[in-house]
Amino acid sequence: MTSSGGAQGSTLVLTQFTLKPGRTASAYREFSLGWLRAEMTGFPSVVRFLDFDVLGYLPAAAEWELVELIEVSSVEAFRRDNESATGAAAAAAWGEWVERSSVVFLHDLAAERPAEGAG
Repeated sequence: MTSSGGAQGSTLVLTQFTLKPGRTASAYREFSLGWLRAEMTGFPSVVRFLDFDVLGYLPAAAEWELVELIEVSSVEAFRRDNESATGAAAAAAWGEWVERSSVVFLHDLAAERPAEGAG
């Protein structure tokens, strides 16, 4: 464990997004808890999958409605999972909900740095 409480070398995927017009956060919650979380945690690369409502910003600039925080074994393994048939199906279903998104791959500063090209 690192000083921040995460696994040594853990990689996180931060996905921020807004919903398509007519889609609501409460309906998305049902979609996520009823299907998406189980689908995502079935990916070999996914260690943990969480999603959240955005409550606010500092400074106050509301841009994103929802956020996913996904702990993965590596960026490359996660990309491979997303390119699989199961990953493509999950992305297509998610895309029916999402208007705009931003994906950021993160590595804990307290963890050992991954080797170049390791993701």
